[in-house]
Amino acid sequence: MSNIEIASVVVLALIYGGSGLVELPQWRKFVDPFVRWGFPSWFAAFNPALKIVAAGLTIAPSTRVYGAALCVLIALGAGAIVLRFKERAMYKAVLPVVVLTLVSAALLLA
Repeated sequence: MSNIEIASVVVLALIYGGSGLVELPQWRKFVDPFVRWGFPSWFAAFNPALKIVAAGLTIAPSTRVYGAALCVLIALGAGAIVLRFKERAMYKAVLPVVVLTLVSAALLLA
């Protein structure tokens, strides 16, 4: 595994694992925005759990492709929601994560 691949795995694991671990204990704070965007209230707990799963899949060599693909889907979904609902306050946080995810996944899967 090359240094670029290792860096890509670390970036994806830190972004998604870290985000999921921070959000999961306080998922109730995120219920209102998810409901406003049309998701069921339980999705506020499912989302950080999914991020932790994506990070775990990315770390394991045998499931790395699936983990990276899941990270990309999560990032594109977040980006689409932020753009669709014009959540301008979230642009500065979400859009760089989307770009980092796409670049890391492309480097990892290339």
